[in-house]
Amino acid sequence: MLCYHRVLPSLPGTEASAFAVTPEQFESQLVFLSENGFYSLSLEEFKDMARGPMTPTRPSVLITFDDGYYDNFAIAWPIAQKYGIKINIFALTGLAGKDDPVIIGADTRTVRAQVNRFPELWRMMNWRELRSMQEAGVGIGLHGHTHRRMSSRGKDVIAKELELATLIFRKELGARPWAFAIPYGSPGTFTAEVLKLLKSLGLEMVFSTLTGRTHLPEDDLPIRRMVISSYDDLRSFEMKVSGALDWLGHIRAVEQRVRNLSEPIPIR
Repeated sequence: MLCYHRVLPSLPGTEASAFAVTPEQFESQLVFLSENGFYSLSLEEFKDMARGPMTPTRPSVLITFDDGYYDNFAIAWPIAQKYGIKINIFALTGLAGKDDPVIIGADTRTVRAQVNRFPELWRMMNWRELRSMQEAGVGIGLHGHTHRRMSSRGKDVIAKELELATLIFRKELGARPWAFAIPYGSPGTFTAEVLKLLKSLGLEMVFSTLTGRTHLPEDDLPIRRMVISSYDDLRSFEMKVSGALDWLGHIRAVEQRVRNLSEPIPIR
């Protein structure tokens, strides 16, 4: 499970944005997957594989993009199509279609330079663009209505927001969402109670950014994904997809279990 966010051109004189890879990086990574026999999955294929109807016959990869920025449509998708590789998008229903640039996370000098140089790439995809991707076979999942951390919010607040997000998603894309990527998704940004709530609302497959490869979904943990960043050269990318960093994910998963047991955060 690979978790991307942005594919953005580099800007001379600025540091690389941690959650953005360049088009050249992204293409070299897809070439690696193609040349090494990886089969790219849609979200539906992953569900079939997890539930049993589909059996993997070779190494498989699920490529996901969180947030739904326009560069996913304008840059990442054409590169993926060039190599016949599937991608999947986790969209924010409260931000989709916003014309103005949207900044999620720190508003750094690098981010501001990117926004000023490529304002179009910093808007979110609109529903027409998301529908065109969906019709072409791109899997679309839910990333929430906003991008707020779920660990410190009340149960009723989360439920109402997700009900609204589900209504919008269904209206715009014609289907109820069943795959959900937790905003941020790292340890401390969700709890065991949040996971139970998500599944009770029909979001049966929940994705995190816990490090490690996934073999099958686990009932008590969200699905792990390897975050790909600007710091990943081909060597580190190979380590991530080959399992060389799985040990780190197991450690963090244990830490999350301990945190949920010893320091539960009450949901009101």
